[in-house]
Amino acid sequence: MFDLRLEFNEVILSSVLKDDLAEVYKWIIKYDNCSEKSCQLNFNEFCNRFLEYYLGEGEVFLKISKGKDIIGILKGRLEFKKNNQLWIRYFRTQSKDIVKGVWDEVIREILNRLANEMGINEFYAIVSSEEKEYLEFWRRNGFKLKRLFDSFDETKNDVKIFIFGKVLANKYKEIL
Repeated sequence: MFDLRLEFNEVILSSVLKDDLAEVYKWIIKYDNCSEKSCQLNFNEFCNRFLEYYLGEGEVFLKISKGKDIIGILKGRLEFKKNNQLWIRYFRTQSKDIVKGVWDEVIREILNRLANEMGINEFYAIVSSEEKEYLEFWRRNGFKLKRLFDSFDETKNDVKIFIFGKVLANKYKEIL
């Protein structure tokens, strides 16, 4: 687990902790278009995944809050290499505001703060072709298509997986 906390414009990004599990699970059920019956993970499996994240080096699981309300979730992995990277595997918001651009400022602030305060300058987002509003969101925010491949889920032959990437300069390293 990589502990992280960022605050800006009344928005707080903070690592998900054990005490947050029930609230975060309910939020995911509500805003990820699944019910507890149709969701791929029941609460016990969700808790087991949390434990994997908690014990994993570089794993990031963030709740995005405004006041006391969760307004988004971001899950991914930090890799510290020659070029430090954040791989975003899951990003959800509570509404279709993603389409209207409300979240553009939030993601720009997150990326800029990670670049300038932590030296992370490569960002990647993994998105399914089923998530059309998120495909547009990443493109609109300067992410370029890096790779496209078929879904690993054999029941979804028509689904594609997109990997988008973006590189930012930071105070630790100039991009030539």
